[in-house]
Amino acid sequence: MTYEINETHGINLKSWIESANAPDTDFPIQNLPFCTFRRSDTTEWVRTGVAIGDQIFDLSLGYQTKLFEDKGLSIPLYASDEPNLNFAKIGDFSAEDFIEFRQRAYELLGESTDEETRKLVQRCLVPISECEFFPAFKIGDYTDFYCSIFHATNVGAMFR
Repeated sequence: MTYEINETHGINLKSWIESANAPDTDFPIQNLPFCTFRRSDTTEWVRTGVAIGDQIFDLSLGYQTKLFEDKGLSIPLYASDEPNLNFAKIGDFSAEDFIEFRQRAYELLGESTDEETRKLVQRCLVPISECEFFPAFKIGDYTDFYCSIFHATNVGAMFR
C-alpha cells in the first residue's frame, strides 16, 4: 500500500488547542503520535492517547464521550497494567483504519471544530506535565529505522 500525504498534514493547518500552534511545539496538528500514559502518581490503568500541543487526548475518554461513534471507528484502546500497545496483536487494525482515525482526530482537534465538540474534547484532554508515559510498543525483533520518506531523504543527504 502506498501512503499519501493527505490534507491532515497541511503546513498551514491550525488547532483550536493553542499550544499546538506554537512554533516550537513537538506536537502540532500535523503530528499526532499515539502514546500510552496515565496520570502521574496514580494507579490508573495505562491507556492510549494522542499528543497534541502540551496535552494528551485521552482516547478512552474520547470513546466514552462518543466522539468516534458516528464514524464507526473501532480503534483498539489499551487499558491495562501492562503498559505496551501492539496494534498488530490487538486485532484487525489496518492502514486504512489509521488513516480514518487520523482524519477524525483532525476533525476533532482542528481550528474549524464547532464549540460543542470542543467542549466534549476538552473533557478528554490531560496536560502532558501531569502524565507518566510508557513505551507504546514492545519491539521484539528488528525494526527498520527508515520510518518515513523524509527520514530516508535526510539520512541519504548525510551520506552524500
